[in-house]
Amino acid sequence: MAIADFNGDTKPDLALSNGLSPGNTSILLGNGDGTFQTATNIPIGVAPTGIIAKDISGDGKQDLVVSTFSSDIIILKNLSTPGTLAFADKIILPAAQRLNSAAVADLDGDGRPEIIAVTEDAPNIMVFWNISLNGVIAFAPPINIPTGRMPCVPPS
Repeated sequence: MAIADFNGDTKPDLALSNGLSPGNTSILLGNGDGTFQTATNIPIGVAPTGIIAKDISGDGKQDLVVSTFSSDIIILKNLSTPGTLAFADKIILPAAQRLNSAAVADLDGDGRPEIIAVTEDAPNIMVFWNISLNGVIAFAPPINIPTGRMPCVPPS
């Protein structure tokens, strides 16, 4: 689950990844009083395993990063305007390995957060270096970094 203001109304919203079935992400817009509106569902594909809210494109809006057990990282660029929820078509970063979870952080200090994916079967993590420019999301092919067997990222 990720909590952020996705539609620019200053109220906290929820984003959930919905496992094996139906394989989507649900966004619940907050009413500001602890209650939420009916979910808006965005198809992701097979088995989302985690979700992170982070400004990936540098436009100040919270984008979504979804790890999947089907070997992909999915990025949903936030196109929302105040009071209206909208995301671009999903961007797929193929990982070629089943993923357990992911984390997002600026590893090289350039102001653009990288995606770190934890693999299910291989003793490594994958780092996708963020090369986004002018609001266009782009990542270099992943780099594999050896670790111990079955690494994991604890929930934040």
